[in-house]
Amino acid sequence: MPLLDHFHPPLSLKYGWESFYSNWATRLADAINAQLPPDFFAEELCRFPDTYRVSVIRSTASDPGTVSLIELITPANKEHVTNRRAFAERWFDLMRAGFGLVMVDIVTSRARNLHNEVAALVTSDPKASFRGETRQYAVAYRTQTDGGRQNLAFWPHRLTVGEQLPTLPLFLASDLCIPVDLEATYAEACRRRRII
Repeated sequence: MPLLDHFHPPLSLKYGWESFYSNWATRLADAINAQLPPDFFAEELCRFPDTYRVSVIRSTASDPGTVSLIELITPANKEHVTNRRAFAERWFDLMRAGFGLVMVDIVTSRARNLHNEVAALVTSDPKASFRGETRQYAVAYRTQTDGGRQNLAFWPHRLTVGEQLPTLPLFLASDLCIPVDLEATYAEACRRRRII
């Protein structure tokens, strides 16, 4: 199913993006749980107006805790300078801690690009940022440690209304990764919300 514009009419007049995001987060968590090893599980967290997230948690007694996150970017995340700065700094801290991260931004009603703000904190390499005005995108992140030095690897994809969504890697550990099929989970969320 091609990506739709959930933030402008006609779709926004009939379907609330908040309900859709909540449903999509659940579909993502379900799809991830179907692939995880036994000592991991995924759960969605939805708190209006700015947190729609899926966390992957290691449940072993020796090393419990969150290891990966998928964040569905909201208009509130992109709206104010303080929100954007706090978001970018939080992601920078998560990267330094070695989390596997995926950021998905389908917001068409705000122009800011949070990936570019995160990349500016991490590196001075201009290739790390999207060029031009890129409003919708999905990016996977992984921090690698090489000789005591942390390097960021990332997989950026521009998203366009009317086109398919990508599959991205979600790292659970430096040597453990699962695919996140954004297209299949998005299509299932649309089907369950009767969005055609």
